[in-house]
Amino acid sequence: MEFETMKLHLAGCEGFPELVSELKPRFILGSFFYMYGKKTPAIIPDCEHYILDSGAYSIQLGKKVDWDKYLSGYIELIKSSSTVNQYVELDIDSIVGLEQVEKWRELLENETGRAPIPVWHKSMGDDGWINLVNSYKYVGIPCKNPKERLDEIYWDRFLRLAHENNVKVHGFGVSANEKILNHDFDSVDSSSWSSGCRFGARYRFTGSSIQLYREDGYKEGGNPEVDEMNRTNMHEWIKFQNWIYQVKTMPKNHHRFW
Repeated sequence: MEFETMKLHLAGCEGFPELVSELKPRFILGSFFYMYGKKTPAIIPDCEHYILDSGAYSIQLGKKVDWDKYLSGYIELIKSSSTVNQYVELDIDSIVGLEQVEKWRELLENETGRAPIPVWHKSMGDDGWINLVNSYKYVGIPCKNPKERLDEIYWDRFLRLAHENNVKVHGFGVSANEKILNHDFDSVDSSSWSSGCRFGARYRFTGSSIQLYREDGYKEGGNPEVDEMNRTNMHEWIKFQNWIYQVKTMPKNHHRFW
């Protein structure tokens, strides 16, 4: 039986280009939302696997954008960046409706010449998931979106259906050790590495997990060691992603479940 290995992507790296250049995370997920409208062109880091996210999560939290300009800019970045391995559709069906999202999905595919990662949402139901895994080779599940309140019971059930069809699944916003280790996503992303300095906490890779340690007396924005803390946290998370890639494997084909 053939096996795949999980790729843990570090998200939230857009504001730390120097750290990325120095420490070189192996797998990265970047958000177009934080690149859009900038005076300087977006720089996509060269890494083993880079997923460009549309920024839909930030938009669903209340951010306002001009859809036509946003989508046009997204398409141009995808077309011009050879280091983008995968990109995610603009999955804001809770705002514009599923029909519009599907039209944008088709436009993205036609304009870029390659398929995006379509994202399933709870409102699409089981049939929606079946349709996605029958149509695409890489699909996504939003595991963090508070509007979804997605029970983990969906994860394994949907993962099995995808894998029996040789379809890869990305879990968006999967950070907890047990969730990463207990579910057979082909790839996940987490921005937790960058949250340590906001809460006065350092991450440490123990050899089999990533743990958070709070520092006493820390005040947000007032600690002279913020840069050093960010460097330490990214470094420890890189250790974690390397370990996950080595030990977290899953069979390419599962027994039929649906």
